[in-house]
Amino acid sequence: MRKLNYLFIVIAVSLSMCFLICESEVFSNEFSNFYWEQLPQKTKIVLEAKSPINYEVVSDVKSLDYVIMIKELDLSNLPKELVIDTAQVKAIKFFKEGDNYYLNIQRVSLFPCDIRSDGSKFQIFIEGVSSEKQEEKVAVKKAPENTAIAEVKQNQPEVKVVTKENEPKQPVAPMKPATILRDMSLNAKEQNNQITFSVDGKVTYKTFVLHNPERIVVDFYDLLLTAGNRQKLMNSKLIDKVRIAQFQTEPSRIVRAVVDVKKETNYNIVERGNSFIINIPPQTDVQQIAEIEEPVVNEEKEPLITENIEPLKEPEVIATAEVKTTVPEPENDTEAERQILLSNDRALFSNQEEDKTKKDKVIAGLKAQTIISEEKKWEGEAFTFDFKDIDIKDLFRFIADISGLNIILDPQVSGKITLKLMDVPWDQALDLICRSQGLGYALEGNVIRVAPVSVLSKEAEERRKQKEQEELIRPMQTIIRPLSYSTAAEVGNLVKKLLSPKGTIDVDTRTNTLIITDIDKKIPAIENLINSLDLRIPQVVIEARMVETSREFSQGLGIQWGFRGIMDPSYGNNTSLSFPNTMYAYGDKIFSTKGGIAGNPLGGYAVNLPTNIAPNAAVLLSTGNVLDTFRLDVALAALENQGHGRILSNPKIATQNNQQAEIRQGYQIPVQTIANNTVTTTFVNATLSLSVKPQITAEDTIIMDVTVENNRPDFTNVVFGTPPIITQRARATILMENGATAVMGGILVGRDEFAQAGVPGLSKIPIIKYLFKNSNIVRENRELLIFLTPRIIK
Repeated sequence: MRKLNYLFIVIAVSLSMCFLICESEVFSNEFSNFYWEQLPQKTKIVLEAKSPINYEVVSDVKSLDYVIMIKELDLSNLPKELVIDTAQVKAIKFFKEGDNYYLNIQRVSLFPCDIRSDGSKFQIFIEGVSSEKQEEKVAVKKAPENTAIAEVKQNQPEVKVVTKENEPKQPVAPMKPATILRDMSLNAKEQNNQITFSVDGKVTYKTFVLHNPERIVVDFYDLLLTAGNRQKLMNSKLIDKVRIAQFQTEPSRIVRAVVDVKKETNYNIVERGNSFIINIPPQTDVQQIAEIEEPVVNEEKEPLITENIEPLKEPEVIATAEVKTTVPEPENDTEAERQILLSNDRALFSNQEEDKTKKDKVIAGLKAQTIISEEKKWEGEAFTFDFKDIDIKDLFRFIADISGLNIILDPQVSGKITLKLMDVPWDQALDLICRSQGLGYALEGNVIRVAPVSVLSKEAEERRKQKEQEELIRPMQTIIRPLSYSTAAEVGNLVKKLLSPKGTIDVDTRTNTLIITDIDKKIPAIENLINSLDLRIPQVVIEARMVETSREFSQGLGIQWGFRGIMDPSYGNNTSLSFPNTMYAYGDKIFSTKGGIAGNPLGGYAVNLPTNIAPNAAVLLSTGNVLDTFRLDVALAALENQGHGRILSNPKIATQNNQQAEIRQGYQIPVQTIANNTVTTTFVNATLSLSVKPQITAEDTIIMDVTVENNRPDFTNVVFGTPPIITQRARATILMENGATAVMGGILVGRDEFAQAGVPGLSKIPIIKYLFKNSNIVRENRELLIFLTPRIIK
């Protein structure tokens, strides 16, 4: 029995421990603090815990109740309902369902809610319109005491509801808007990293964060950049460098500052006089910076008396009206600071200031939108869309609220959709939602109409047909346009593309006139086209200079000699031998003396090696004995020619833009050919020609398609009475400046010849070799240069 009692005790203790473990697992986070605060144009609700809060938005878009499920956090110490009556929020309720607590924010209207989770601090901003009365006096209200709060033990955190106290404001003269950004300075410290921009007044700006790599971007509106140093390096653990540039000049001036940070970090903005400061603290100081903006006053035992603020009425239409918000002026000129804490968890724009320029920019981005949209730059403000099985009509109503535009849905638009888009521009979200549902949208003024793509396409086709029918009944008009510089037939072919189905066009080539009949709506466009085409075409004068230089040198040495010897009894000079008794030697049997010296007494030569070219100097020596039984004739010839020449050709021609022009000068050489007993004479051009087609560009440069050809006859080498043609030709397409000179091409020809003729064997024997050989040297250099100079004549 005793053992059985022990067993029951063990089982009971085990069950208790399991229960405690389960309870600890459900509420793993520990509640720390809760308060709310009325800010200009918004209400801030803050929930703090020991560790980051896990949450999920579960509210319906069309409902004024914005419900957030708080996971793993015990909120049993908070009251079930807090009536705060701000301009944006009526009351705050807490309730438990299952294992989780829920935070229900009862909004005055469908104001957007922005959730920022910064470490252990969970902040909700409900943005809306506040009246002048709300801007002057900030509602302060403490959470009512109830039994749940009164019974909290001393070692547990107390619930505090803290707001800014009403303090009288001293009248401060408003600062003038800034116009220039003068300078940029950096200050890196262990406690804080400061980037200071010097301006000349109050700035209007927008900040956002870019990732991969991490960058903090600030756009200053209506500012002109005059700073000299526009990029500075910063020796800091968080900041790499800072860059500023004139991002935009038209239609408005924008100066962009980019801070290249080494990792994700928090930052805050401070405006102090003519200084705009970006503070980037270390990660350990983030909580301290947040507390600067959100001071906590000491807890009071008695509730504060507050002024009741009437809630705004719920609008009857979907569209939200455009509201110009103002930011309160600093209370102290010397220490005036306006701090805005920006979280690095969500790359959202600062919503402190919204003006008409922002809304106009969004509408301008939508005007270019079509049913089938192309890739574009989204201009809408970034929001988070996290919905499950939401009615698509309610989703479009939500988009109308956050965009400030009206929206009309086609009756065929229906169904549900599940989506989760984090920090996506609302216009991009609208485009994605429509495409996923087979819908299209069109912007007309400030109204967005959503319908199936087939409906919008059908309506567009019907509008086109209706427009064509309207054009058919419009009155007809006839114009007569004589053309001055263009050809009527060519312009008429282009005008035909603008005519309506009823339009006609006739061309009078004699007077170069167009006769056009069409509806009155088409006439202005036709006249604009004719005026654009019938313009005086500029001309181009092209001057070409062709310079040909030549240098020649030739040298020749030749020798001719012959002999004759007779040994005969008749002359009394026989050999006195029986054999041979008589001898005859004739060295005069070469009778061809082309290029050499003729008329020697022997009438011929044994060695005939004259110069290749007719010599400039020659000597003939003929010797013999008394009986003339032995004779020797020797002829020496020599020449040397040297010369140089220069030929200059200067053709010039003018032509219109994009028109071919050609000029020729030279000979036409007749060439006769015989075929089938028929003599045919043809003429071959041996001319200097210039062919050019210029094109004038918008930058006053000239693109030329040029062909230069120099063909000349060579009468020194006539073949059957016809001289050969020496051809020099260059063709190219070049780009030139107006009035500039370019060398189109150069042709360099060099000739170096050495010729030698001799008697084999004998011409190699030293000393006497010159009696058995001749030599000829020819050196020639020719160069052709072509210079082109175009000039535009307007």
